[in-house]
Amino acid sequence: MLSTGFNVVGFNWVASPAATELEMIVMDWLGEMLELPKSFLFSGNGGGVLQGTTCEAVLCTLVAARDQMLSRIGRENLVKLVVYVSDQTHSALQKAAQIAGIHPKNIKAIKTSKSTSFALSPSSLRAQICADIEAGLVPLFLCATVGTTSTTAVDPLGSLCDVAKDYGMWVHVDAAYAGSACICPEFRHFMDGVEGVNSISLNAHKWNKATDSKQVVDYKDWQITLSRRFRALKLWILGSTVGILSEERSNELNRKLLESINMSGHVYMTHTVVEGVYAIRFAVGATLVEERHIIMAWKVVQEHANVILNTYKVMGNDSLTPCSLFVSPKSFSSSIDFLLLLSFVLMKPWIELSFSPFNSLSLEGLSSIEVLFIQSSLLMKSCLG
Repeated sequence: MLSTGFNVVGFNWVASPAATELEMIVMDWLGEMLELPKSFLFSGNGGGVLQGTTCEAVLCTLVAARDQMLSRIGRENLVKLVVYVSDQTHSALQKAAQIAGIHPKNIKAIKTSKSTSFALSPSSLRAQICADIEAGLVPLFLCATVGTTSTTAVDPLGSLCDVAKDYGMWVHVDAAYAGSACICPEFRHFMDGVEGVNSISLNAHKWNKATDSKQVVDYKDWQITLSRRFRALKLWILGSTVGILSEERSNELNRKLLESINMSGHVYMTHTVVEGVYAIRFAVGATLVEERHIIMAWKVVQEHANVILNTYKVMGNDSLTPCSLFVSPKSFSSSIDFLLLLSFVLMKPWIELSFSPFNSLSLEGLSSIEVLFIQSSLLMKSCLG
């Protein structure tokens, strides 16, 4: 609702610095959460973009690979380019290849089998590439998949990249279905070998509830359309609200939680540290313990955890301290910047928000819609407590 209300046309940095900069931050967040190599992040001279669909993302990478190859071998050789997929790859890849001008006969779907859990075999890939080279074709693009739609098969990225590297091919990873699960440490191994790929795409929604100087990003050059929606705001609010805790911060919160629980006098718990993770232990061994005691203990944990999470800021600062914020619209160069800050604060129950008296605020430069938004936001904040 917020991003739609702003009606941001973020096709380049000048049109909307906030939309561009926030999207860059969000993409680096996602990359770090997936433990992608530094080269995939804006901070490492890489970068990412929030596309409308996986179809758009695959097409953009395929076009980039096509133009890169044709600049070396000549555009007249377009008909020789070959794209490799498995028979489990999503049909979006075939559609993208045809839009990019790849001859339908040159889209090679390599057969998989139950013996490899329907993952693409590196030896089968190499055999197909060798046969195509002998036929005078040019290997261009390999699409590996992390979580195929039909069987959730995961292609072996490392060994596939080794094969592709021998022939100078672009490797893209379609991780739309299962890639976001790799944020969890126990699933990260499915992305092993990602350092050898050229590009990767994933669907975040499947896991959650100065232009001329070339020093800024113009997202119109990263996508098919010129205009774009303010998609980063949605992910940013989600990440800010739910929280992305480092192990150190998580341990600090657990220490404070245990101290709070034990000081309540209702239950007593101890702790342990397992591979650097500070965990709360709840041992049930007494013969007189009943189910009601366990339920009561769990409620105590929930109550004290809610208090801590609503009192302490869990993102953005190194220290876990209550945060008070005093703002005035006069302090901002644009109404959009002020509204962005306001929307951020409304999603942060641990931030105490104070405004100077509303009737003394200067609303110069704000539209009637923006004034109404501020008034309704302040009312919402007071209702939320």
